[in-house]
Amino acid sequence: MSGRIDQFRNEINLLLICSQRISSGELSERVAPILEKDLDWDFLFRVSYRNGIFPLVFGNLLKASPDAIPDEVRSSVSSTLKEHTENNMFLTGQTLRILRRFASAGIPLLPFKGPLLSIQAFGDPGLRTYGDLDLLVQPKHLNEAIT
Repeated sequence: MSGRIDQFRNEINLLLICSQRISSGELSERVAPILEKDLDWDFLFRVSYRNGIFPLVFGNLLKASPDAIPDEVRSSVSSTLKEHTENNMFLTGQTLRILRRFASAGIPLLPFKGPLLSIQAFGDPGLRTYGDLDLLVQPKHLNEAIT
């Protein structure tokens, strides 16, 4: 396993740096030496997407050094970020709509993960990927929630 980690050491370091909310200056300074190396962009794309941090990682990379990202990768990243933004805006809107509806019916509802986790962790519902909504209802309100 350590051989595989060694093989992707630069990519892993880049993922760790770019998965944080840090100032543009510090970000640029920290990623510059890594971006000079030969990187496996497919690995960066797959791992960041699989771990739900694709928008944060590539948003930071585009901010820090857009020219360091190969053209074909940048094109794919832009397309994926656009789709992601549309999906997250839709799901965030749905969360708010459902919360309002349940509140007006007097049914307590607790959203978790999804947009809420993104807001709590990064202050922005768009900086994580999520594909569904996770909502908790107290058992005593379950029948009301279903109808």
